[in-house]
Amino acid sequence: MNRSLKISMGVTSLVLILAAVIAWQDHRRLVSARERNADAVSGAAALGISVGSGGTNGPVLVTKRDRQAGDARREVDEVMAMLHAAAVGEKEGKGHGAGV
Repeated sequence: MNRSLKISMGVTSLVLILAAVIAWQDHRRLVSARERNADAVSGAAALGISVGSGGTNGPVLVTKRDRQAGDARREVDEVMAMLHAAAVGEKEGKGHGAGV
């Protein structure tokens, strides 16, 4: 094999090994976090604290996406109202430049 191919294969191997090590560490952290969460949930249940994310027990939290969707709907309604007003104005002869 030529020198550049060996270097390329070596760098690729190092990158793959590094990615595998990082993924393994992340997996270990995830497993640990799940275990801590399970312990916390069981401890809360033992104390009589409800940890369910059920629907009707508490207030519904509005997410950023819901707010953005509401804003987008409002903006579309405003644009449609302006277009409708412009169309009505053109029908009545009050288009751009009318009376100028």
